[in-house]
Amino acid sequence: YCRKDSGVVDEIPGAYKPIEQVIDQQRDLVEVVAKLKQVVCVKG
Repeated sequence: YCRKDSGVVDEIPGAYKPIEQVIDQQRDLVEVVAKLKQVVCVKG
């Protein structure tokens, strides 16, 4: 179930960079050991 009416305040998607792009740009500083996948978001 997902409400998308005007009564729901949401974050601005444009404020976030794609994580794959960030990791690729920092490849020499980080080692990816696991990937997490969001399955649900609860607000309220």
